[in-house]
Amino acid sequence: MSSDHQTPPTLDPIHLPLTGSRLIEASAGTGKTFTIALLYVRLVLGPRDEADAESFPRALTPPEILVVTFTNAATRELRDRIRARLVEAAEAFLEAAGDSADEAPGADRSGGPMPGMASVAPRDGFTAP
Repeated sequence: MSSDHQTPPTLDPIHLPLTGSRLIEASAGTGKTFTIALLYVRLVLGPRDEADAESFPRALTPPEILVVTFTNAATRELRDRIRARLVEAAEAFLEAAGDSADEAPGADRSGGPMPGMASVAPRDGFTAP
């Protein structure tokens, strides 16, 4: 007996083309939040090749990126993970440039546990204008 069931392709967030809309649907504990946060950082960093540049010719700002999830708890986790990834990316670039995170522009702005991140995502969740 042959099976018509095919294994779905593996999602590679590093090489996934950033064109159009994407739906990420998977079971608990499979890395959805990690993947979404990584894709978000890629959009903020800007296009890295011609394929990316065709979809978005410049880096996007957080207000230009819409991420949707279904519960308040998932929203909080996703928001916190995205903030953490953005902070990690900023620290990596500052380290590469020989600066410290304390000297980063805007680092003195209140952002709760992650200084400088207050304007990235409101603490009470994402809302549309």
